[in-house]
Amino acid sequence: MAGLGSITRLLLVLYTMSKVVWSTCSEGCLCTPNNEIICRDGSFDSFPNVSSRATKLDLSNSRLASPVLLRSNFTDMQNLEELLLVGCGISRIEYNAFADMSRLRTLDLSFNNLNIISQGALTGLRLRYLFMDNNPTIQLVDGTFSGMTVEVLSLKKCHLTDVQPAIYRPLVGSLRKLLLGENKIERIPQGMLSIFESIETRIHDNPLICDCESKWLKEFYDLNIDTNKIRDPQQDTQQDPRCSSPSSVAGQFFGRLSLDDFSCEKPTLQADISFTRDKGILSCVSSGDPLPLVSWYKPNGIISRSVPQPNQRQNRNEIELLAGEPNVQGQYRCVAVNDGGNISLTVNVDWPFESSAEDTSTVGCKPGMISTTPTEIILTSKDEAETNSQTDMLKIKYFTLVDIIGAILGSFICTLIITVLVLHFGVYRRKKPTQYSTPAMSEYSSSNGSDKNGQYPISLHSLHTSHVVHSQRPLPNKPYTHKMYDENHYMATNVEERDEFLRMQGRVTPSPSCDVTCQACRTIPHAGPS
Repeated sequence: MAGLGSITRLLLVLYTMSKVVWSTCSEGCLCTPNNEIICRDGSFDSFPNVSSRATKLDLSNSRLASPVLLRSNFTDMQNLEELLLVGCGISRIEYNAFADMSRLRTLDLSFNNLNIISQGALTGLRLRYLFMDNNPTIQLVDGTFSGMTVEVLSLKKCHLTDVQPAIYRPLVGSLRKLLLGENKIERIPQGMLSIFESIETRIHDNPLICDCESKWLKEFYDLNIDTNKIRDPQQDTQQDPRCSSPSSVAGQFFGRLSLDDFSCEKPTLQADISFTRDKGILSCVSSGDPLPLVSWYKPNGIISRSVPQPNQRQNRNEIELLAGEPNVQGQYRCVAVNDGGNISLTVNVDWPFESSAEDTSTVGCKPGMISTTPTEIILTSKDEAETNSQTDMLKIKYFTLVDIIGAILGSFICTLIITVLVLHFGVYRRKKPTQYSTPAMSEYSSSNGSDKNGQYPISLHSLHTSHVVHSQRPLPNKPYTHKMYDENHYMATNVEERDEFLRMQGRVTPSPSCDVTCQACRTIPHAGPS
């Protein structure tokens, strides 16, 4: 009987304890003896009041008073280890909302309407599991996961379109598994490789573009095909990554493809050109895989670029020309560049041009106005393609200010040289006298006809004008060369011609004492009185 009494007392104690636990539960919640509080499918005008001893709170599919999570909601939940807020219509998490929940290990925010998870919203958390699946409007930014740690992060079915390494890098060291399956991710940048190498990841059921940009991902898959880094070896290939484009590999799983299948489609170009009297439109349309960057290089050096946008099939770059614009004529070059190659076409614009009186609409392209055959540029990168196109534009010769100044200086110098030559020969010919003319007396002769350095020969002018008989004077002892004593005295340099002239006048006879070898030693007799 004593044993029966002990059992009765124990049951009474347990009943009493359960009464205490149940008395602390919020209305509409179920509290268990192990401090778990279940408040599913409820409706609350305020956030449920939970005992500080609670280790688990489940509010799944409940309608909360506010869609914003505040720090004040969890102030008394320091011992909470599991928080389930699935399908509660939550749209925003305030800064430091979970700062007081240092013991929390599981946080489930799936099936909500989360928008931007700003920096600091998850600060202070030390989680094993963070589930944010099925939040179609969620936006992750740099700093979303800063100041926290988590081992397993699930972002399935969140309509994510890209993966940025900077967002996940703060989790390196704590993250063991990243689940990104069933999103809308087309490309995963190679910067994620360093993160993937240290964790397990799942990227199945994403519309991946399997071209040359994704070749690194195929290489990573092949290296880890027998591990669980990118796939579960225990499951079939249905959980493997799969390609959505290009068409040659669409629908194929990574395991059935080779590295050669991950290639890029070279870009193509088409030009759509129309001109009216006052306006012209140059449109360049390109397609390729990946979608090319399309650039117009104008004659004035300006570059107009069109960056491809997600979910586009073609990239169009259109520029407008006006008849009154300066430098509107010339060569326009369109260049399309992607990782598969580069291609360009050239448009030579000779406009505005005269049009007939009947033509009041689109004039169209004149013959020879456009080169419609695209030219392939063999390059290895987008930057080289743009540089090459810019270099080709620079090969078009335009007269710059330096060219004009050089032309003016060259013309001036040539004119100056010609002028100097003309003046030189013109003045020389004007100064050259007749053979027998005698200018005024120079510094070499005195007023009496004598040389400053001795006797100077009497000029022919004296022979014609003198009426006084003078004694014959010999020429100076200096050799009489063909060079004159003074350029202003124009003495006859040909002695024989002088003698011939004097013989005809009957005024000179050769001196018998003269040396026949020296014509300059002849004497010149003065004319006698008439």
